[in-house]
Amino acid sequence: MKKSFLYMALPMTFLAGACGSSGGEGGNATPQVDIEVTEDLTADTETVEQELSIVFPSAVEIITVFENAGMTFNPEVALPTANATEYNTQVERAIGAGFYTADLAYFVINEDAEAVQQYFKAVSDITRAMGIEVTESQDSTISALEEALGDKNKTLDVLESVNAARDAYIEENGMQGLATVTFGAAWVEGMYLAIETNADKNTDRISDRLVEQMFILDNLLLAMEAEEVNSGQYEAFFNDLTSLNAVFKEMDSVKKAGEADFPQLSMNEMKTLATQVQTIRKAHS
Repeated sequence: MKKSFLYMALPMTFLAGACGSSGGEGGNATPQVDIEVTEDLTADTETVEQELSIVFPSAVEIITVFENAGMTFNPEVALPTANATEYNTQVERAIGAGFYTADLAYFVINEDAEAVQQYFKAVSDITRAMGIEVTESQDSTISALEEALGDKNKTLDVLESVNAARDAYIEENGMQGLATVTFGAAWVEGMYLAIETNADKNTDRISDRLVEQMFILDNLLLAMEAEEVNSGQYEAFFNDLTSLNAVFKEMDSVKKAGEADFPQLSMNEMKTLATQVQTIRKAHS
């Protein structure tokens, strides 16, 4: 049997309106996966084509999950915007765009008007360097943001319109691989922000949300592997995430819980998870 895989990453809205999008106390930021299988039989071979569609949560949704769990606001843990010029290759820029997108979401959720403008500019500059033009004028978009600041829903509306255009551009220009990297980096940064503002690793609600987020990794790695981007930097990021996933799955609490129960990590396991995430963020920022 010969298998061919048709991978389709549905447009990812990196910053979607997350207010009201989370479910339950902690929210729900788990990607949805749909697989359609069609069979094409010939006399000599059987071809099975699988179309894989993965919809990941937005950065705002991830940050909102942690905020609902009690994540505190400390602007110093975000990546400095001055570092935005240090990303030089397409994969590096995709990673940088992800980091700054999560940081931007962090400041939007916490309604820091000045930082929102700075981090929006950082994201825009990096995506423009990637060749993605989604607004006619950055200045006019920043002006629209300035007018919306103070009203979280209006701010999210402006960002949603920008990101809808970005998603369309990514899909039309075959840049799904880079988009997947950007989500992966935004996911790492969201985890990092939650960890850094929970220094004792013992806030149960945040710890539970961190563990929940780990179950996104399987699908993220599946999406990255399907893209087969020919880049050493892409491979390095993929390998680091793979290592994080493997460490998590080998934890005694995770193995004992199996698939039936939600794992409750020990303090040492939480510290190990935190260290892994911090190492990945440091290595790629």
